[in-house]
Amino acid sequence: MLSSILDAVSSENLEMLEAVEQTPLIQQATAALKHQDLATARQLLNDPLEKIKEAFYSKHLRSDELTFLMMNYDFVEGLFEEVVTANEGDYCCADKAGYLMECIVAFYQHGREIHHDYTGRETYFLPRKVFTTHDEIVVFFKATWHLYYGSPKDYLKAKHHYDAMSGGIASV
Repeated sequence: MLSSILDAVSSENLEMLEAVEQTPLIQQATAALKHQDLATARQLLNDPLEKIKEAFYSKHLRSDELTFLMMNYDFVEGLFEEVVTANEGDYCCADKAGYLMECIVAFYQHGREIHHDYTGRETYFLPRKVFTTHDEIVVFFKATWHLYYGSPKDYLKAKHHYDAMSGGIASV
C-alpha cells in the first residue's frame, strides 16, 4: 500500500519536472549537475523558488511573522514538537505541534488570541504542561525566528526553561 502511494507521488513529481525541463533555468541546473557542480545547481533551483515562495506569502499573508512561518514551517513545528515530546511524552505530540501552528496562524492572520478549550469534546491535541498560554506560545515562536536568523539567546533561554521542566532530558 505504502509503496503504491510513494510510486504515485514519484510519478507526479516526474510529470511536474517534465513540464518545465526544457526551461533555461532547469537546463542550466542540469548542466551544472553533469559537471558535478552541486552548489551551482542548488543555487540555480533554490534561489528563484525561495524568492517566489517568499513573495507569494508576503503578498497574500501581509505578515512578516506568517511569511517566516510558512517559509520555515517544518523547522518551527519541529521545535515545538521537541518541547512537547520532552515534557508531555510522545502521545499525540505531532497533533499538539500541528495545533499550535494553527493557533499561531490564527493569531497573526486574524488577531485571535490563543486560548485552549480544555472543556471541549476533543482535547487530545491540546498541550497540558507546556505552551498553555498565549504569551508562552508567541514568545517561543519568536525565539525560533531569532534562532533561525542566527540569534539563539531567546531560544536558549526557552530551552533552559523547558529542560528544567522535564528534569533535564529535553532535547530541544
